[in-house]
Amino acid sequence: MAHLVNRLVTEDDLKTILGISDAVDDNRLTLAADAATSMIQAYCDREFFVTSTTPSPRVYVANDWWFTEVDDISTTNGLVVKTDEDADGVFETTWDTSDYQLEPLNGSLSGQAWPYTRIKAIDDREFPFDGPQALVQITAVWGWKTDDPESD
Repeated sequence: MAHLVNRLVTEDDLKTILGISDAVDDNRLTLAADAATSMIQAYCDREFFVTSTTPSPRVYVANDWWFTEVDDISTTNGLVVKTDEDADGVFETTWDTSDYQLEPLNGSLSGQAWPYTRIKAIDDREFPFDGPQALVQITAVWGWKTDDPESD
């Protein structure tokens, strides 16, 4: 069985918490760390790490004319917002960074680093919102925002 690369708790953390100093139960601790991480991420419906540093596109349905909720965006590096204005499946309109704002503002929520989870259309810009074809393509680096100030 393949083990998770990114865990919310490590075997060493578990050993410290449980007062274990030998390696007898290492495999069980690894399985427990994997299970805990998987359960927490499933419950929260998010991954608490950056899945890839390469931006990749995902498609969303606009919530309304002004907002689109998205999966966790970890950085503005490589971020591209495109819309399909005529519902033909082609994302022909690329938005300028002055056309939208990412939220939560400053990538911060209650004083903690937080991924961007919503895109707000600003000024005169609107998301296409005419029925089921109100599609928005977001190209981004997906995952949990890091505390590294150089990541933006």
